[in-house]
Amino acid sequence: ASGARWRATAMGAQVKVFLSSDERRELLKLGYKPDEVDTMRVEIATKLIAAGTKRPFGAREMPDSWRKTGARPRSKGPSVGALLCRVALFLGLAAGAVAGAVALGLIELPQGLAGSAPPPRSQRQSSSRSRGGARRPPQRIL
Repeated sequence: ASGARWRATAMGAQVKVFLSSDERRELLKLGYKPDEVDTMRVEIATKLIAAGTKRPFGAREMPDSWRKTGARPRSKGPSVGALLCRVALFLGLAAGAVAGAVALGLIELPQGLAGSAPPPRSQRQSSSRSRGGARRPPQRIL
């Protein structure tokens, strides 16, 4: 089969380590699920294709003995951890956008929420004039 991957052993023999795209397609035609094809041991897949064995489990999962060591079936959706990461990312971006808008004076917070944040630019200029301070001209750099 084209596209198959082989690995040489210490004795010079070759052992197949990956299925070709044709072999994957054949397993899917025999009724095996895509996640089963992804995690199935190569030597079992090769025997099933050679014998033309259709998926014999009905609604049950493929036996663990047919899976590659450490392989787990893919979940049907994002994990809880992935969802929490997305929520945290969204909240962080939203908080950053609000903080930036407040810092630029685009949003004014009520007095109780403002805390020790500097006043918006429009208030800063008027407050210096109300204190009686004169505006200094910009310094020239020579």
